[in-house]
Amino acid sequence: HTNVTPNNLIYDEKMQTLTVVDIGRDVKGSQSFNDMCKRAYLCVQFGSYAGNSKLSKLLKKWMREDTSSPRFVGFDNFMKIVNGLVELNITASVHRMLDETDYCAIIGSFLDDLNASAAHTISSNVDDKILINDIEHVVEKLKLNHGRIALVVEDPHCYRKIKAGRPLRFFKRHLSRLQVQYSFKMEQEEIVAIDEQSFQEYVAYHAFLLIPLGRIPSLPGCFLMIKSCPMEHETIL
Repeated sequence: HTNVTPNNLIYDEKMQTLTVVDIGRDVKGSQSFNDMCKRAYLCVQFGSYAGNSKLSKLLKKWMREDTSSPRFVGFDNFMKIVNGLVELNITASVHRMLDETDYCAIIGSFLDDLNASAAHTISSNVDDKILINDIEHVVEKLKLNHGRIALVVEDPHCYRKIKAGRPLRFFKRHLSRLQVQYSFKMEQEEIVAIDEQSFQEYVAYHAFLLIPLGRIPSLPGCFLMIKSCPMEHETIL
């Protein structure tokens, strides 16, 4: 038999894995494989319909629809996961926009989950002062080489977080404070991933790209930076 139905799907809640059994002849051709994946996708999204005879017939009707149907929103992302085209490799994503001389640092609370062997990692599970100090140590590397620095920050509203992390303005504010001292301009890009349960795209990380501008010439006189927040008087340069 060639149908993928909820009875042929084994979901392990503890391991968060989905196993398809009794595949049959559905893998004999690319179109057959695509049709099988359509059925599997609908069974994952509407698996509860199988217990109702009326809804089960509706589910079978949807299986014959084109993927442009509203029922197949997210199917393209589902196929990327099936074909192994999705991996939350932050280092690879960032290095696509960097050169060999550039430096990458990742700030987050789920660092063990990342393939970040080619990047420096900074835990965000520390006090603000410690994190600010760690960030400045990274920015100091602008003095040591002529490359750029990518400071990658976990999205504060990442779905895996129990509570929201530090807002992006926290990092923007302190990086802006360091711009004068280390002479760089800052650009920001988003790193998008796919949720393997809803098959929807979401912003996983934000990359702050620090581009050196060269040394600022020393000028005579006294310079004062006024902070807008009186509670941050300790950070006045």
